[in-house]
Amino acid sequence: EGFSGDAASIVYQSIGNEILAGTIRSFREALLSLQCSSAVDNICMLTNLASVLYRNSSILCDQFWCDWENFCQEDGMADADSSDDPMCYLLDASHSLAVSTLVELNNGGSEKSIIHFLKPLSSFLHLIASMCANTATVHSILDSEFLPEGLIANSMSVCAALAPLISSLNASDSHITSEERSTVRLATSVIQSISTLAYFGGNRARDWIRQSVGPKVLCDIASRVVPQRQNSMVHDCIELASSSMNLLAELLTDSDATFQSNALVCFSSSSCFGADSTSAFNVLSSGGVHSEATLSVMSVLNCLAMNLTRNTFHSQSE
Repeated sequence: EGFSGDAASIVYQSIGNEILAGTIRSFREALLSLQCSSAVDNICMLTNLASVLYRNSSILCDQFWCDWENFCQEDGMADADSSDDPMCYLLDASHSLAVSTLVELNNGGSEKSIIHFLKPLSSFLHLIASMCANTATVHSILDSEFLPEGLIANSMSVCAALAPLISSLNASDSHITSEERSTVRLATSVIQSISTLAYFGGNRARDWIRQSVGPKVLCDIASRVVPQRQNSMVHDCIELASSSMNLLAELLTDSDATFQSNALVCFSSSSCFGADSTSAFNVLSSGGVHSEATLSVMSVLNCLAMNLTRNTFHSQSE
């Protein structure tokens, strides 16, 4: 279930929610218009703020989806002075921005900067994931087909395309800019948001995600972004690699033999992930029991071991 939080945190979240809602209500046309030159920055900034406020709170999320249902029944055509929750307009704008981004990406927009595509996709996924507090909500989202087709697959493909660029930055002596660090964090947000949907959505959500995300792409991302030396992106890169492993561990839960086998191949000595003493596996697993990176890798290995045991005893009982 979602995170109920203590009384103080709920009060602070509610106050923050009212402030954000009031801002959107007063400046909706300027902030949420896709025709505005700063549409991506405006909408992404507001969705990220909303994501921090909702943060899987059962109280806030349940109330929002009730408001969203009413908003959809009115077809979103009520004027700005109506009783509609301004957050509904924000989600609608974030969805529209994600759809237009996917259309542009699928129409050959790969020549543009990766952050051009990553920012709106990451923000939309983060918002959706933060507004899920139980299994029923995730299932309702899947049933409604609200998530744009190809959202997960395309978001992950952008993250995968980013990984070699991060590897190059880690290997170079050039100054790492704040935008470059921000891009790594956006990729991490994509993967963590997908993990949240898998966690709250249970078996059905994991099955749906596995159709778009395989073990290889997650291990490839981890193997490329793990830093081999100290720089200003070490923490961000380790978090991205750890998030990839945590998502893999989540997807290994109740997966079929094919998915498990594909994951095992990634951990073989012949793969780039586990090839030698400098491989991503060794770097991630060397941090000790207090390291989130080490725990993420150990979680994957634990899932593989449990699945092996389950498959062995299941086959023997047949």
